[in-house]
Amino acid sequence: MRESGHFLSSNPPRARRSIAITSVCGLIVLILTCSVAALAEENPKVEVFGGFSLRETQPPPVSFPTGPFPDYLAGWHFSVAGRLNPYLLLVTEASANSEDGRWVTQPGVHQCASTVCVGPQEYVPGIRTHAYLFGPRGELPVGSGDVFAHVLAGPVHKSIEGRATGTGLGFGLGGGFDMHLFGAAIGRIQLDWIPNRSLGQWETGMRYTFGIGFKFGS
Repeated sequence: MRESGHFLSSNPPRARRSIAITSVCGLIVLILTCSVAALAEENPKVEVFGGFSLRETQPPPVSFPTGPFPDYLAGWHFSVAGRLNPYLLLVTEASANSEDGRWVTQPGVHQCASTVCVGPQEYVPGIRTHAYLFGPRGELPVGSGDVFAHVLAGPVHKSIEGRATGTGLGFGLGGGFDMHLFGAAIGRIQLDWIPNRSLGQWETGMRYTFGIGFKFGS
């Protein structure tokens, strides 16, 4: 009976410790499993985006005819990104912005007929730009979306109708915010500084982009 009593009094603590250790290990495994699953859901592998963009423009170099060039060029922006880890992606993007050529009236009145006055006319050539950029992007979840910043580089092409055309190195330095809409859909606002040397000398300008994208492939 002593041995039996000793057995009953000494083994329950060991059993409790064994149960406690097993429970803790099971809880740790459960937490890790849930964390990995949540991480996979919150960090999809592929991002696809398409949208509208406005890009600031500059007059051509002084060696080319100047004129009242537009302040902004309208266009499109498309990008694809692949995730390397929860906070880093590799991005490839293409964008095009343009403004058609047009005749504009210069200041000064030369002829008047009745109440209509016409000044001297000048033709402003069309401008087209294309940028193909690639590089890393950092991303961090914030509230109902994700903030991101990137450093991109690649060829930038610019042509001025009947005046000049060229391709040179360009950069895309900027970032933005992705708001989760529904399912895999996001709404994006993006701002980039685009210095480039497409016409033989450095020029700069901002690019403003907004549109719709999708994040999927968890």
